[in-house]
Amino acid sequence: MSGGVILIINKGIYTVGSETFARGIGKGYAYLGRTMLKIDSCTKPVIIKAMELL
Repeated sequence: MSGGVILIINKGIYTVGSETFARGIGKGYAYLGRTMLKIDSCTKPVIIKAMELL
């Protein structure tokens, strides 16, 4: 792979996000989403493989 990364996601049940109640006016939608996975500023390849997902 020459210095890159392979992320393998095996078969299973996963929670893929979460939200927080905004608790007020002017804070966007009623619920604010959170970042689940951030891949940023990579100089080498990043490969994501989903193995036998449901």
